Amino acid sequence: MRLDRARGQAFLLTIALSAGNGQLARVSSSLLGAVAAYVSMQLMTRHRQAEHKDAHWLEQYEKDDFSTVIHGRTYSTERNASPIPRLFNVKGYEAWMFGFGAFGVVAVTTCILSVVCPDVF
Repeated sequence: MRLDRARGQAFLLTIALSAGNGQLARVSSSLLGAVAAYVSMQLMTRHRQAEHKDAHWLEQYEKDDFSTVIHGRTYSTERNASPIPRLFNVKGYEAWMFGFGAFGVVAVTTCILSVVCPDVF
């Protein structure tokens, strides 16, 4: 699902950065790209929030009803203990938020340049 959002934003930026398109097409597609980046970040934040709440609820449920905890902090501790190459030792959420943020910055910059300096394109 996230990859589809990134493809959509890339498509919008292709329209915004194409030399053959008019100013209206560049401005509207870059604004849509900025909105798509914001909405993607908002949605991902809400999903992460729900995931944390569910994990803590499940951990407490296992502790209360089964006396054995597999999820929640136990899973997180075990997952973080396994070695990961330094280059990839970034939390997935942070990497995706950085990527969507980069799309948003490029889209807003493209929109501003399309209005202020249309000759750039």
